[in-house]
Amino acid sequence: MEEIDVLCINCENMISVDKISAHSSVCVTPTNYIIKLSSANPIKLLDFRLDKLKCSMEAILHDSIKPLSTDEKMIFTYLSRYTVEILSIKESSVESSEACKKISIEIANYPVSNISPCVSLYLERVRAIAKEKGSILLEESRVKESSMNLSALLENRASQIDGLNKQIQKFKQAHGDTDAKVDCLEICSAIDEMHSKTSITSSIVSPRDNKQQFELDELDHMFEAQEKEISQKSNEDLQKYFYSKCLIMKLGYSSRDPAQFIQIPDLYRRVREKAIPVDMWEDFIKEQFQKPELWIKKK
Repeated sequence: MEEIDVLCINCENMISVDKISAHSSVCVTPTNYIIKLSSANPIKLLDFRLDKLKCSMEAILHDSIKPLSTDEKMIFTYLSRYTVEILSIKESSVESSEACKKISIEIANYPVSNISPCVSLYLERVRAIAKEKGSILLEESRVKESSMNLSALLENRASQIDGLNKQIQKFKQAHGDTDAKVDCLEICSAIDEMHSKTSITSSIVSPRDNKQQFELDELDHMFEAQEKEISQKSNEDLQKYFYSKCLIMKLGYSSRDPAQFIQIPDLYRRVREKAIPVDMWEDFIKEQFQKPELWIKKK
């Protein structure tokens, strides 16, 4: 049904089809509230947009002035049920991400051969939000898992250092044993050197026994490999975080705006080349999207 009102992507208000052109010439940027949400929490922004869509569809279903066909009623009822399900997904986990993506796939497979463009628009917007929410929840889950692994690694190393300290105390209690006192001094010196050079995750230096030295060296290599892997994951997480901020920023621009043609990998290379701190990335992204002509390659 062509008379169905359309939800504005900037102000999130219902606009009549015959007023779309006039409204588009006035409403050219997102509202301050939308901008605030986009910079604070991407999940809250998606839920806000989804809730607006849900309210709009319910208003359409109960609009007696513009009655729907039976097929259109089925579509809007179907979409309204899925928006409630997507909104109920809050936990950052793989399971939550899969649930959102499953809904997105089901909506994408819905037959749209005999429905109007306005109705198709609602299908596509709910599907896109479900897919994006699934991606963000998965990323948050991976960041949380990496943080937990790092905490476990630090606790394990702290436990090892505590064990060495207890061993030192035992040596100190050994009276009249010259070799034990020498060993105690060596271990104390090693511990002091370790604390002066590195954090709690640094290498544990040698006691006198060669076998113990070898085992501790192997342990150090293992920790170095783990730390390198965590560092690599952190870099990947930072890149994904930057990309998500850019995608959220793009949502604030219309599909015809030049900002849509800015290449996010180019922005990311620039921010790494200039070593811009993470807490300044958002300001950097906003500034670049306000000057799209600097990033769009001229043909």
